[in-house]
Amino acid sequence: MRKLLTLGGLRTRLTAALAMTSAATAVLVLIGALWIINGIVDRADQRELRGHYDALQSVLQQEAHRAAAMSALVASMPPVQQAMQQGDRATLDKFFVPGFAAMKNAYGVEQFQFHTAPATSFFRVHLPEKFGDDLSGFRKTVVDANTGGKTVLGLEGGVAGLGIRGVVPVRLGDKQLGTVEFGLSFGQAFFAQFKQMRHVDVAFHLRDKDAFKTFGGTLDGASFFAPAEYRTATDGGFLIHAGALAGKPVAALLGPITDFSGQPIGAVEIVMDNSDYIAWVAQAHRIAIATAALALLIAGLCGLVIARGIARPIIDMTEAMRLLAAGNYDIAVPGQQRGDEVGRMAAAVDVFRANAIERARLESGQVQAEQAAREKRAALLAMAEKIELEINKALGEIGARIAPMVNTAGDMSASASRTGASAQGAAGAATQALENAQTVASAAEQLAASIREIGAQVNLSAAAVGRAVAAGKETRGTMAALNEQVGRIGAVADMIGEVAARTNLLALNATIEAARAGDAGKGFAVVASEVKQLAAQTARSTAEIARHLGDVRQATGASVAAVGRIEQTIQEIDAIANTIAAAVEQQGASTAEIARTVTETATAANEMTRRIGEVSAEADQTNLRTARVRDDTSALAAVVAELQKSVIRVVRTATADVDRRHGIRHVVDLPCRLNVAGRGTVAARIEDLSEGGAAVSEGPALPIGTRGTLEVDRLGVVLPFVVRAADGDSLHLEFDLAPDLADRLRQALERVALPQAA
Repeated sequence: MRKLLTLGGLRTRLTAALAMTSAATAVLVLIGALWIINGIVDRADQRELRGHYDALQSVLQQEAHRAAAMSALVASMPPVQQAMQQGDRATLDKFFVPGFAAMKNAYGVEQFQFHTAPATSFFRVHLPEKFGDDLSGFRKTVVDANTGGKTVLGLEGGVAGLGIRGVVPVRLGDKQLGTVEFGLSFGQAFFAQFKQMRHVDVAFHLRDKDAFKTFGGTLDGASFFAPAEYRTATDGGFLIHAGALAGKPVAALLGPITDFSGQPIGAVEIVMDNSDYIAWVAQAHRIAIATAALALLIAGLCGLVIARGIARPIIDMTEAMRLLAAGNYDIAVPGQQRGDEVGRMAAAVDVFRANAIERARLESGQVQAEQAAREKRAALLAMAEKIELEINKALGEIGARIAPMVNTAGDMSASASRTGASAQGAAGAATQALENAQTVASAAEQLAASIREIGAQVNLSAAAVGRAVAAGKETRGTMAALNEQVGRIGAVADMIGEVAARTNLLALNATIEAARAGDAGKGFAVVASEVKQLAAQTARSTAEIARHLGDVRQATGASVAAVGRIEQTIQEIDAIANTIAAAVEQQGASTAEIARTVTETATAANEMTRRIGEVSAEADQTNLRTARVRDDTSALAAVVAELQKSVIRVVRTATADVDRRHGIRHVVDLPCRLNVAGRGTVAARIEDLSEGGAAVSEGPALPIGTRGTLEVDRLGVVLPFVVRAADGDSLHLEFDLAPDLADRLRQALERVALPQAA
């Protein structure tokens, strides 16, 4: 079906092209022929109308000459000359009045009269009773004939209206006696006779000041021209119009009318039956149209034959090319045996078929390679996503556990500070007790005289011992809390070791997966190696922390034991104080016992002072070690954060060939500005940049999903973005660019030639 449509379409287009060309040629020829025919008819109308006009002028001249001939005949008659010389009207009456009626009927004579100079009516044959009136005011023909002594003939108006005049001078010898005039009939009879003779209608339109009045004619008041056109014709122009009269096509001419002196007096309208010309034009049109249609039909048939001869091999060639384009290469290209252009085209198509077969074979291999590359890329992306997710999760958990460790180390430091302060207080109390005991020993000899003083000192010693007991209990509680905190730190250190072991295991798995990936996984093997090194470093840091914690626990245990001994000593001091109190009551009988007891008290006070000094030293050591624990945990947190950045950077670098962004990633250090609604414009720096997004640091903390614009002065663009991820003080932005803005960014990146990420 498609082949038929294609064949029909091409053949139709070729046939239509030839037919349209022939049709255009035929139409142009037809239009030219019709234009020529119409021009010929118009010129024929003009010539015929001008012929009728010239005939009318000729008839007028003939009539005027006839009138002049009749006047000349009369003027040459001797009786007429004698009668004019003698002023004898009777002789003229006798000669001409009896025969005037016959002359009028036979020759159309309307006027017959004699004049004396300059233009006085001497005798009117047509009206004998009227004579002697002066005609010089309106009869210029008579005046010119009398003054010039020559014949004057032509149209002129008079009392009876417009007439054809012939005025001839009457002479006797060399003397001019006057003039004789014949005026022939010029009215409906003249127009009817002209119509009968020429088969045209005619009408005279005479100028009457600024208007025109129809003098007479055969048009019964009809006219094909306007008054303005009458003026044009009166001024010497000729106008031709076409119209219809009594249902018949006519052509009308309007030309000037002049009097005897050549002055225009109006316009004559001649209307000619144009039916024959119209019929000829219609027949010529029909013949031209039929000829054009026949030529078009012949051209269409020739075009169909030519189109069939041209279109068939082209359509076959097109069908072969369509099958080749559809991937069907098991065809034979038609027309290769031809020796013309179609044969050369078939040979070229056959070369195309061979090339297409080769290209299909190459594309098949390329498709398989691209499929393998896509699968490898998908596997690497999945692995990278999984590793990044697991590492982020593990490092996030480490960071979450390190924060309480830092707080615990701070609490331990504060507790050690309080323990040291308490130990110093106990040392002060023990020193005071020693001084009191020495005072008692020195005053033993005067015991009898200072019994009240001894009692007071004993009470003071009892109070100091009570404070020492309280301080010992508080110190023991602090040491117990410190020991518990150290145990918790040990648990956290164990957990960090477990995370490091898991990270090491994860790195091992990554190494195995990279080995499976072959050459494409070499970069990922580097990542796994670095992750493994970081895990080992974490394990070493954790072991160092555990060692420090062991020292702290050992010191804390020693402090607890020392506090226990101090408490035991204080209890002993309390018992001694009680004994001293009892001895005070029996002082008189037991002075020696008092001296001994005071000596023992002094010894115990010395021992307590020494022990409290040890407690204070241990508290200071504990404070130092807790500070080291706090510093180590802070350093561990920094190492974990750096580990997270390094792992993500290494993973992304290793998977640069399967980058999840659109376009090339460029590692840069460019200043930029972030514009976010509600926050204004904030300065930041770009760490890496591509056509699909950017990593920005030193900027504000923005939640995921925040939208804004990124301005980079060096690139000269403003890029709309969406926050997709946040790592500490780094933001990962995804661009949302229109096609024109994406082109501008690509051109800007090419223009500034930023370095590509390794």
